[in-house]
Amino acid sequence: MRMHKAIIHILLLIPVLFPLPGCNRPEHYVIGFSQSLDDEWRFRMNEEMRQEALLYDNIELRIAESNNDLQKQISDVEQFVEQKVDVLIVSPMESTKLIPSIEKAYELGIPVILVDRKVDSDKYTAFIGADNYNIGKSVGLYICRHFPMGANVVEISGAFDSSPAEERHNGFVDGIKDTPWIHLIETSEADWFSEKAYDCMIDILRTFKNVDVVYAHNDLMAKGAYLAARSINMEKQISFIGIDALDGPDGGSTFVQNGVLMASFIYPSGGGKAIQVAMDILSGKQVQKINLLPTSVVDSTNIQLMALHNTYVSAQRNIVNNLGDKVGEMTEQYTQQQSALHLTIVSLIGSILILAIFIVLYKQRNLINRRLKTQNDTILKQNELLERKLDEFIAAIKDEQKERLDSGFLAEFDQIISEQMSDPALSVDSISRTMGLSRAGLYRKLKESAGATPNDYIRSRRLELARRMLLTSDLSISEICYRTGFNTPSYFAKCFKDEFGSLPSEYLEMTKPQSDQ
Repeated sequence: MRMHKAIIHILLLIPVLFPLPGCNRPEHYVIGFSQSLDDEWRFRMNEEMRQEALLYDNIELRIAESNNDLQKQISDVEQFVEQKVDVLIVSPMESTKLIPSIEKAYELGIPVILVDRKVDSDKYTAFIGADNYNIGKSVGLYICRHFPMGANVVEISGAFDSSPAEERHNGFVDGIKDTPWIHLIETSEADWFSEKAYDCMIDILRTFKNVDVVYAHNDLMAKGAYLAARSINMEKQISFIGIDALDGPDGGSTFVQNGVLMASFIYPSGGGKAIQVAMDILSGKQVQKINLLPTSVVDSTNIQLMALHNTYVSAQRNIVNNLGDKVGEMTEQYTQQQSALHLTIVSLIGSILILAIFIVLYKQRNLINRRLKTQNDTILKQNELLERKLDEFIAAIKDEQKERLDSGFLAEFDQIISEQMSDPALSVDSISRTMGLSRAGLYRKLKESAGATPNDYIRSRRLELARRMLLTSDLSISEICYRTGFNTPSYFAKCFKDEFGSLPSEYLEMTKPQSDQ
């Protein structure tokens, strides 16, 4: 019996002494991204997300591409919700039919980040994208400046039911409204595709013979319109302007450099920014709901500089991709080697254990007899009692150590808060640096010790101090607000009411009789 228990104890110690790969990992997050369309600009967005995700060792980025299929994108979003991803990023194909799925995720507590396109709902955490209205208006003003003698403009639009197309059209119309010599003679929907833009332009040129400028909502459609004009030898009398200004063979910057486009307006993908915002959310930071990305025009005045810049960026992108591949290969190789090492160690221990058992059993076979049975039973009972007492003793020590560590941690945390209570700039980052912990480690430790996030705990301590100051000092509510680290009296009043159920002034009135007594 004792031999059996010893064997079991040794076997149970193996995973403790030699933990398998994957144990003791830091907190892991899953970010799901639903991509709508399939083109070079979208590919760049995906690539930027993957590159940004490489900077974090505790996230898994899952990308689901719907390839222009709305029903598939709805299904992709639903699957991410069922998987309970930590953050959901969506680039919607259109602004209405995805609303139920996006709102479902948001109402279940999953942070939702919209990239490039919005939906007709405010139930999302953050939006990231360029100001499409401003880009459209900038195109209109650009045409007004470069065509002072007048021009007839054809607009090749993206999908009419998408927010970028609507905003780029409205901005363009406002950009030319005060310039009577610029005329928008036709707007045609090409749904963001070069092939459809080609067909639309052929039809337009059959109807209108005096087209001066083509304004396309992206560079691919601008190229399609250019090829249509070239097919009937009209490309040289028409100027083509697009949006995106990507580098590479099929990018707008290259089209400008080659003389296909007169200009292209930079439209950042926001892929890297989306991952940054997602990590801010997961870290407990407050994020802006609307995050607009900067834009600029690329034309003959700066294309050479842009070409040099794009060459450098492309080289750096390739380096990052290669490093990412190398890191992945090395990580996989390390995991395999670590698994093989553990397997070897466990096998060796098992062989030694089996040999030891065999030797012990062989030596004891002739020593065991009936006279020792009573003694063996007594010893077994004593061992069980000792093991039980030892387990209880170890558990008590662990509980005492944990309680002491938690108490010391909270005392240090409270001291830091008390010393900087009136400082509005007091933040989780500054506290974590002072305590020598990572932000995630501080978050996890405080959650275990106090059952609250750092921001909630700090705000609660500030409100408790404010409550005591209301009862014991002659300071005004505004003075108490600033002395306890709140930026504005209105925000202080809101937080105070959320914590104690009444505004500071109401609370002071309710407690005043008690104070007088």
